[in-house]
Amino acid sequence: MKLRDAKAKPFVHLRTRLVCQYAVAITVITVVMAGFFYAYSAGAIQDKNNDFFRSITRQTTSGLNNLFMGVEDGSRLLRFHENMKGILRRSQEPGYTLADQIGDYHVLSRLMTESIWNGNIRSIHLYCNNSAIYTKEGVNLYPVSGVREEPWYQPVRDLQGVPMWCTGPDGEIFCVCALMDLYAQDRFLGVLRINLDITQLDLLLGPMNETTRGETALVTPGGELVLCSGREPELLEEYLARGTPKASSEEIISFARDRRKMLVTKLSNEWKLVTTVSEEIFYPDRLSLAVTAVGLASAAICLAAVFIHFAVKGLTDRIDNMRRFMEGVQIHSSARMREEGNDELTSLQVSFNRMLTAVRESAQATELAIRRKNEADYNILQEQINPHFLYNCLDSINWMALERGSGEISRMARLLGKFYRLSLSGGRQTVSLENEVEHSKIYVEIMQIRFDGQIRMRYQVEEGTLAQQVPKLILQPLLENAIRHGISCRESQEGTIRVRVFTRGDFLVLEVTDTGAGMDKETLGALRASLSSAQGSIGYGMRNVDRRIRFAFGEGSGLRVRSIARRGTKVEVLCRLTGPKQLETKRQALWKCA
Repeated sequence: MKLRDAKAKPFVHLRTRLVCQYAVAITVITVVMAGFFYAYSAGAIQDKNNDFFRSITRQTTSGLNNLFMGVEDGSRLLRFHENMKGILRRSQEPGYTLADQIGDYHVLSRLMTESIWNGNIRSIHLYCNNSAIYTKEGVNLYPVSGVREEPWYQPVRDLQGVPMWCTGPDGEIFCVCALMDLYAQDRFLGVLRINLDITQLDLLLGPMNETTRGETALVTPGGELVLCSGREPELLEEYLARGTPKASSEEIISFARDRRKMLVTKLSNEWKLVTTVSEEIFYPDRLSLAVTAVGLASAAICLAAVFIHFAVKGLTDRIDNMRRFMEGVQIHSSARMREEGNDELTSLQVSFNRMLTAVRESAQATELAIRRKNEADYNILQEQINPHFLYNCLDSINWMALERGSGEISRMARLLGKFYRLSLSGGRQTVSLENEVEHSKIYVEIMQIRFDGQIRMRYQVEEGTLAQQVPKLILQPLLENAIRHGISCRESQEGTIRVRVFTRGDFLVLEVTDTGAGMDKETLGALRASLSSAQGSIGYGMRNVDRRIRFAFGEGSGLRVRSIARRGTKVEVLCRLTGPKQLETKRQALWKCA
């Protein structure tokens, strides 16, 4: 016989399901890790590119500062040149002749021309505060009256010799400073203007624009845009028209237009250099990073897929071997499942082997019980012949006693025959309460013949309870105990037995009370212990009744005993109310399991 009659479905989908679950889990983990790797690396690349942008801007800033400071150095040399200041001072003194004027003109003109030693300077203009100097050619020397209306004139006068950078309407960029006579209480001598060569700015800003693919702009402290060049200067001009960002310590600002970043740097001449970089120069690095991340993730997923395949295959192969063994195992064989490995499946194999051993032992015990039951059924059928034979013999004695006129013997034989006939009850294990009460009455009537009528009986049966099905022979053992151990133990050997049948809540109560000798506390305790433990040397009949009642009627049912020495004993049989069909089903189940 096989352990299982129904063939189990094979684990055809387990391997696929496990592989898919593991693959999804590892793919999600790999993708998340690749995403973190990309985000972290992208941040590092972004920082690297920002540093590159700052570095280029610093180089350009350094070139511009050198350019502006070189021009300022040239203005400083001229501003403190003794010949120039001497001529300008002498021209304002009395007795300055025309010959002196012509001679000083040639000296100043030559000085203006020779001072253009810096390639960043396009030209130098001197505005004299004295009409005595010849300034009519308009090449290097001009009268100061021609620039008094310029917006930069008064601020230059107020600065008293400090250089100032300005822009002209024609796009010129120049450095101007006032010439002061420090020996004459800061007397104003004129204005020196040095014009910057714009092409030099283009040479500095052009390479940066090409590298960053962005734009550059110069902005005055007042927010005036000096120049703007680069890839799309109109974008930067439009942005700066709304206001110049504050210069910071190399803080990069996101520029919303065309995905650009901006850096504002303060120059040595107080102007601001605004530089932008296009993020498209970062795209190759990001693309390379994305390809690297995808490649690493794909390689990790492929390696994980190979590992998962072999790992799941080893696991499912073991499970499949277990399944095949479980399907083909025989109860009567000695085969055991092979225990391999040291994991949860090994524990399952060990547990199955233990269960298989227990099932085989249980099957052997069941077969032995079935054989014993068959033998017991045979013995019961054999023994049933004896009560029938005894009943027939008692019936014959009854007729013989009647023929000879022995009424007592005839009555005794008739009662015994009726008692055994009711005891047989057609082979049923349950009877109606009415039959049980009638059977107990016959037993008491037989005992009254023996005790010459000294036993008095009282019956109180509640209406509607006689149809209730109960196990047979539950009152007779109690009445026998009441007579043998109660009334017969009294000196007079007489007394009263009262049988009450009534309902109390969910229970049917059969109460047997006698006025016999009763029991002391020790005997009563031993009897109760025998009933509760199903063991003991006293109360065998009552214990048999208690066990059958408990089995038939379930929780809360059974016997309850109370007794007082020299006064009597009361025994209650509690039966939880149930239908006769249910009780008969329970009795049949008990008979089949016996």
